Amino acid sequence: MGRISHWNYIGYTLSWLSFFTTQTNVLVLVWFFIAIIKHLQEGKIKLLQSYFSLSVTVYITVTCLVYNFLLLPMALLNNSNSMGLTSWQWLSQLILHTFVPILAVVYIIIFAKHSQLIPTKMFYKQKLGLFFIYPVIYLTLWNCKRIIMWI
Repeated sequence: MGRISHWNYIGYTLSWLSFFTTQTNVLVLVWFFIAIIKHLQEGKIKLLQSYFSLSVTVYITVTCLVYNFLLLPMALLNNSNSMGLTSWQWLSQLILHTFVPILAVVYIIIFAKHSQLIPTKMFYKQKLGLFFIYPVIYLTLWNCKRIIMWI
């Protein structure tokens, strides 16, 4: 009694994890956790090297910019009742899409150990492509999912 038999936990979880916001916030959470635990080894562990830390910060900043300057204004324009969110939901949206990105940027600028960076030209040749692997894979899978749902 009281059991919801039609609830698809796996489907809901996979759907929730499919959002770029969720993925980048989980990535930042793991990254911050490792940075706290292994702070003295910053720069030595691959996940705490400058380029990986910069990529995590770029991804969460993209989340912030897309949500606050594209998705939120469109949603507010299309729905007069504040998108139907409760106060707690608004708070969680604010934390996920604004506070976490700001904290990540502040951490990188002020607290992260800065290693010797390579010259810009070499960065473009060696590292820049690596920054696009995750967003390209995400967009490819997202578009495949949309196409499958459309068929």
